[in-house]
Formats: sequence, C-alpha cells, structure tokens
Amino acid sequence: MSNEDFEDFKKKHPNIKLGKDTRAFVLKDHIYINATNANTSDMFHEVGHIFLGLIKAQDRQAYYKLVENYRQKNLKQFNKALSSMKEKYSDMSNEDLFEEAMVSVMARQSFNKKSMIRGFIGTDFDDEYKFLFE
Repeated sequence: MSNEDFEDFKKKHPNIKLGKDTRAFVLKDHIYINATNANTSDMFHEVGHIFLGLIKAQDRQAYYKLVENYRQKNLKQFNKALSSMKEKYSDMSNEDLFEEAMVSVMARQSFNKKSMIRGFIGTDFDDEYKFLFE
C-alpha cells in the first residue's frame, strides 16, 4: 500500500493502533506493507510474527525454547530491542514484547536495511535460519 492507502486504512479502522511511522503490520493473517516507507527487514519482521505464531500454536514449549535460545545467542541485540519495545509498546504483555524483540533482531540480522528490492545478506534462506533450530 502507498502512504495514501495507509492513511485511508487508518481512517477506516480507527480501533486498530497504528503509528504514523508504521511501515508494516499483520492483521488477521494478512501482512500489510506501506511500500513507500518499508524495507526488506520490515517485511520479514511481519513474516516472523506469523512464523513464530505457527510454532506457538503447535507447540508452546518449542516456541518458548526457541525464543530463549535466540535471546541467549543474541543477548546484547535482543536486550536493546526489548528495551526499545518496552518504551514503544507500554501496554504490551511481556510475552508479546519478547516476540517483538525477537522478530526485530531476526529481521535486522538477516536483511539489509535497504529498499525492498535488496533482500538477504546471505545467499541461502536455510543457512540464514538453521541456527534457530540447533
């Protein structure tokens, strides 16, 4: 969606909390991307929520183990992201804050913060994420 589409969406859905700088979000299993402002990492950030949601729905223990392992392997970046999320989303549960921090770090580590046409830093999707399951 463009900036204009995004503004129209916000007007039509006033009950959905979206900031003026929102670049992408998930709503009812759909990813919405403000293509004017979004970059590749924003897109994957939202895909990360769906990915983790599927794991959580199938096996909560596996989900918690995955988040904790990822947190431990990336403690400095994770804690920095978590602190930022706590400031940004004061009404969010700790579990949701942890997930938000995790997908933020995953997206930043995996993608260039460039335009949508750039893509993975590495060459193979499997190589980028196999460490999550070690």
